[in-house]
Amino acid sequence: MTPYKMSELHSRCMPNYQNWSADYYKTLLKSKNSIFHIEKFGFGFARFSKDEGEIIMIMIDPSFRHKGRGTLLLKKLLDDLKSIGCKKIFLEVGSNNEGAIALYKKNNFEKIGERKEYYSLKTGGKLNALVFRKVL
Repeated sequence: MTPYKMSELHSRCMPNYQNWSADYYKTLLKSKNSIFHIEKFGFGFARFSKDEGEIIMIMIDPSFRHKGRGTLLLKKLLDDLKSIGCKKIFLEVGSNNEGAIALYKKNNFEKIGERKEYYSLKTGGKLNALVFRKVL
């Protein structure tokens, strides 16, 4: 999947949010502290620093959802983060993203907080983010 396709998928999966450009994805793919798992149905992206990791996003093409693909990408990211010595994994998720929240809870992430008005929407509005953590 090219950076352009990643940006396009981001737009389709999150139409109400500010999108990331192909150039931004190109930069992220080159970053030494980034981990990507890219499949034909989507991608997962995490980053790390010392013994902590952060799941940045898991994007699944809408036509491939509800088939275990999100779980697959999440597990691959977690395995990679664990293999490089990460002991804690964090993530933020939109408070209205019920599918992602269910995925993280099913995989033993615990809600540890909330960030008010964290995400900027294309309409100019804001959305709260729930903060989750998993100890490996």
